[in-house]
Amino acid sequence: MHGHVDALTGRKFTDRLTITPWGIPLPAAPTAQSTSGRTLRLVLAGRLDCNKATITAIEALALTRRPHHLAVIGSGSERPALAARTAEPGLTSRVHFTPFLSRTDLWARFHDHDAFVFTTRELEALCLAAVEAQAHGLPVLHSDLPGLRDIPGLAGLPYPPPDSPRLWLTPLTTSQRTHTPAGPSAPPRPPAPAATTSPPPPDSCTRSPPT
Repeated sequence: MHGHVDALTGRKFTDRLTITPWGIPLPAAPTAQSTSGRTLRLVLAGRLDCNKATITAIEALALTRRPHHLAVIGSGSERPALAARTAEPGLTSRVHFTPFLSRTDLWARFHDHDAFVFTTRELEALCLAAVEAQAHGLPVLHSDLPGLRDIPGLAGLPYPPPDSPRLWLTPLTTSQRTHTPAGPSAPPRPPAPAATTSPPPPDSCTRSPPT
């Protein structure tokens, strides 16, 4: 992000640019508790709109034979369409919707999950909820966008946006990484794999079920 701003200003103010990380209250110790076994409890929090692409997470669950669960916390214009998608066989009991929560109530929910999911499709300044989730000990599965690319370290599992449901579930279910606390000492993680899916049409948001 620093480089983008520097380029936009013609590199005239390089010595005056400073990156100040977004401060959040840290728990005394990570609160998330990982589960044994291969069934995951995923959590996604944010607006339910086209750019947030929550449908990517739901479609990924539909593509796996493992009974992973997804908690969707938030509200927005896509809520009815997302609910309709999860009404299909195999998803009804695995995707659970909750309206927006206060920050403290959201933090309390992290304890009951194994990973935080960030599915934004095109543009994100910073996913604060993802930073908070990592501070509480959750790994972050995220679309590889500038707003989050440099933050998670090895606790981040990137996938190429805009929509890659087949891609993003694979690294999470095969990774041996466990909960990793946030911090500046977190080592860098490898780049996201090359995208293998095409962007959706401009007017497409909640897509039809995969065949």
